[in-house]
Amino acid sequence: MLDEKGRLFGLVNIIDLAVVLVFGLVLALGAYKFLYVNPTYQPEPKTVRVQLVVEGVRQPTVDAIALGDRVYEKNSNGYFGTITDIQVMPAKEVVATAAGELVEAEVPGRYNIYLTLESPAEVTEEYIRITGQQVRIGLTPTIRTQTYQVETVVFGLEVLD
Repeated sequence: MLDEKGRLFGLVNIIDLAVVLVFGLVLALGAYKFLYVNPTYQPEPKTVRVQLVVEGVRQPTVDAIALGDRVYEKNSNGYFGTITDIQVMPAKEVVATAAGELVEAEVPGRYNIYLTLESPAEVTEEYIRITGQQVRIGLTPTIRTQTYQVETVVFGLEVLD
């Protein structure tokens, strides 16, 4: 088995083989630790209050959105939540006056809609996930019903239970 030069079967030095085996074992254990997902682990479902803003829409869009609407996320087609509160405000933008000053002025015929939804979510220390997608303040989910679809920005998240 070992020849006079310490090679196993005349091919590999026994010390080199031991180093390669230990290195492979460390790699395998590391991969197992970081890649293994416990299939029985399911975070407890919770209810999350999500606040969204829809900016610069016209009156027909304002009229289409109703309290109690069940909305779905466009990409996953999953249930995103139920609208529990709607506030409509005139859209504003910053414009320059004739004197060169910047002022905030209403945009005629345009509105910002502030929506509050209650959504079933998977909540962990690392993320809040609705419809399988992580939701964070600043992200832009597109929500839809059968009759409308709007792009939104998340500006508030609160875990209720």
